[in-house]
Amino acid sequence: MDKNPKIKYTLKPGDLFALSCILTVSTMIFTGCKKNEFASQWRDREISIDGDHTDWKNSMTYIEDKNISIGLMNDEEFLYICLVPGDFQIQNQMMRLGFTVWLDPQGGKDKTLGIHYPLGMMNSGLSMADLSFGSGREMSEPDPERMRALVELSLSDLEILGPEKDDVRRMGVDQSEGLRIEVGNRTGTFVYELKVPLVVDERHPFGIDAAEGSTLGVGFETTEIDREKMQQEMGERRGGMRGGGMRGGGMRGGGRMGGGMRGGGMRPGMAKPLKVWTKVILATDSNAVSF
Repeated sequence: MDKNPKIKYTLKPGDLFALSCILTVSTMIFTGCKKNEFASQWRDREISIDGDHTDWKNSMTYIEDKNISIGLMNDEEFLYICLVPGDFQIQNQMMRLGFTVWLDPQGGKDKTLGIHYPLGMMNSGLSMADLSFGSGREMSEPDPERMRALVELSLSDLEILGPEKDDVRRMGVDQSEGLRIEVGNRTGTFVYELKVPLVVDERHPFGIDAAEGSTLGVGFETTEIDREKMQQEMGERRGGMRGGGMRGGGMRGGGRMGGGMRGGGMRPGMAKPLKVWTKVILATDSNAVSF
C-alpha cells in the first residue's frame, strides 16, 4: 500500500474560472496598495472649503509614519484635498513657518505647481529668532496682539510657485481665480483644505493639466528653518537686549494664536519638517456609486 498516495483532481471549466478569480483577488491584495499611493474618490457630496473636515467623513486615510490624515476627491473640474495633522508640532510648523502643496501632472516629484499657504509668520514680519520659541533669559515675550496680527496677515495671501524655480506670484486668497484654500480648527481639529482646478483656462489660470483617471504626484511640505540665519539673529538680539537691559521670559506655551489655536511649544529640533510625496490616481465618473 502506498504510504503517500497522490491525489488526482481534474479541473472542470467552472473550477478554472473560480481559480482565476482567486488569483486575481490575491494579486490585488498584495500589489494594489503601494506605500503613499492613493486612489482619489469621485466627489459624491458637496465639499465646502471652510477648514472643517465634517464633509470628509469616512473618506480620510491615515499615514502612520507621518501622523497625518489625507482625504482626496475629484470630479471632472477640480481636485479636492483635505489634510489633518495628528501632531500639534506639525500644526505649529504649518502656521509659523509655512506650508506648500506641490502638484506634478506627470505623476512624479517635479515641483510643477506649488500652492504656498499658509505663508507663515516668517513671511509676515516675524524674525527667525522669534521662531525659535526659546526660553533663555535673553528672550523677551512677544506681544500677543502683534502675534495675532501676524497670523491674520499670513492667512490673507498665498503664493503660486513654479513651474520654474524662481517663479513666485503672490496674491490675496480671494484673488486666486478658481483655486480655493482654507485652514481652520472650527471643531477643535486643525484642518487644511484645498480645491485646485484640473484644467488650465481663462477662468482657471492656476490649475494643472490633468484628466480623470490620470496619475498625479502630490507633495506636502512645511518650510524648513534656516538655522544659520536664526542663530545669527538670536546673537544680534542677545547683544541688543543685554545693552538695553530688557527682561526675558520666553514665550509661554499657553499663548493663543488667531482662530483659537495655541501658540508656542515648538523648538528647533523637536520635530522634523513634514515632507511627503504621494501618487494620486484620479477617479473617473464611472467609479461613482449610486445608493
